[in-house]
Amino acid sequence: MLSSRENEIAGLAAAGFSDKQIAKKLGIAFTTVRTHLSHAFRKLGVDNRVQLVERLSMLKQDDPYKSARN
Repeated sequence: MLSSRENEIAGLAAAGFSDKQIAKKLGIAFTTVRTHLSHAFRKLGVDNRVQLVERLSMLKQDDPYKSARN
């Protein structure tokens, strides 16, 4: 559903990193982080970070072997 980069950035956002912290950590532009998060929000059908955390948690529960494949 999410690209690998969208998944990575969504995971960092869900872990509590700010957009600026994510950009610095990954060596990308702040606006690129915003773009990836916007795409992730749209694809997951969420409107904010709280909903993002909830949705990612649900997806992880639905697929317990996901981490073994990454």
